Amino acid sequence: MTWQSLAVRLPKQLSVNSRGLTLRLKSVIRQVQQARMVARQRQSLAQLDDRQLRDIGISRADALKESSRNFWDIPEYLK
Repeated sequence: MTWQSLAVRLPKQLSVNSRGLTLRLKSVIRQVQQARMVARQRQSLAQLDDRQLRDIGISRADALKESSRNFWDIPEYLK
């Protein structure tokens, strides 16, 4: 292999690697955004009063259980 052939192949290899890195970074950013969204929703759920919880068909115990879950515990339908 000559230096010229290596120089020709190098940019293609870098572009493939950088594309993979970009896709992975986008995936991580999306997961963080989803985790933040779920955390905000759980915080809002915890602040609802009993009447509001009855309106949406959730008991106080269920609301407390859901709001105490970890922020990274994202429901399957959002993954």
